[in-house]
Amino acid sequence: MAFLQMDIKSSVLDMQTSLFITIPCELHPVPSEGYRVAYLLHGIGNNHSNWMRNTSVERYANERGIALVMPEVQRSFYTDMRYGMDYFSYITDELPKRCRELFPFSEKREDTFVAGVSMGGYGAFKCALSRPDVFGRAASLSGALDAVETMKLANEHQRQEMVALYDPDEPVPPDCNLYQLADGCKASGQVPVLYFCCGEDDFLLEQNHDFRRHLDDISLAYRYEEGPGEHQWGFWDEYVQHALDFFLEDSSEK
Repeated sequence: MAFLQMDIKSSVLDMQTSLFITIPCELHPVPSEGYRVAYLLHGIGNNHSNWMRNTSVERYANERGIALVMPEVQRSFYTDMRYGMDYFSYITDELPKRCRELFPFSEKREDTFVAGVSMGGYGAFKCALSRPDVFGRAASLSGALDAVETMKLANEHQRQEMVALYDPDEPVPPDCNLYQLADGCKASGQVPVLYFCCGEDDFLLEQNHDFRRHLDDISLAYRYEEGPGEHQWGFWDEYVQHALDFFLEDSSEK
């Protein structure tokens, strides 16, 4: 396998930004259409290095023949920020195009996945529900899936910080509200295949239950799991393996 630590110049962000890449080149020769690839998104207190530092995801992906891209987005909630960088545009548009220019990655949406933990779980669903033309499957691990409730959970410093994302005195913008994004995606007819999970003792468990109920209400297909665990990497190391297996399932089985 190949592991690359990279800095690239992003035109969207107008700055250098870091990412990790893994490519399963030893066990898996390049497929004719390129490698399937999963974009792994970090949580609010993390950066692009935390997946590699806290899980064995490189080994899991290598065994399954999946390339990984782990980008850096600061504390942006994967948003084109009100005051700040356009991280959503970077993740959903510029980064996949740049990676395909540099590496033998498939251009098919069915081979392009996105997954994340906590803030990154929200980001994964936001990316896939907003851009199902890019991401065919998405996985949220202990995701902060309700932007309104997440704001309520924030401390005073975090609430001040969120002013940079969107106006806290206004409703959460539709393009940042997963409930509205799911509604729109369902209506459009092009829907990503969703997987999400949460620990039984995770403080975000009720948000995941609520979002599951909403998907049931609008008849949008998904797979959901929960098990013993809190909001921590031991749980995510186990369940990211479930997510990778989910990404590889034949769509005809759904």
